[in-house]
Amino acid sequence: MPRRPRPVCFPRLAPAIVLAVLLVIAACGGTSDVDQETFSSQLLERTNQDEEVVPEAVANCIAERVFGEFDQGEVNRIYRAATPTELDQSVRDSLTIINQECFEAQPPPRDGASPTTEGGSTTTSEDAGG
Repeated sequence: MPRRPRPVCFPRLAPAIVLAVLLVIAACGGTSDVDQETFSSQLLERTNQDEEVVPEAVANCIAERVFGEFDQGEVNRIYRAATPTELDQSVRDSLTIINQECFEAQPPPRDGASPTTEGGSTTTSEDAGG
């Protein structure tokens, strides 16, 4: 009988981690509008200091969704909030949903193959003949 692929289980703490990190980004604040690239890169930098907690594709997805769902003023508030209570509950709920959907949208790695990114495309060691 063929073996079913194992489902990829992203850490259940991931939504809390990303929300906390979004709030930690506040230290990078300032008064000008934050752009999507800065938002994404700061998210990556803050979450992946010791190990990769948030893959780049997830950070980019989160940034894209945040910029798509909120106006610039709200994006700035999210980027600069120092505590969760500085954001409305509806915003926190939206961020949690965005985070979860972005993590769940990631394709699971194939068994025995570690994904790598080269030239903008992702391959596995099996794809590369390794």
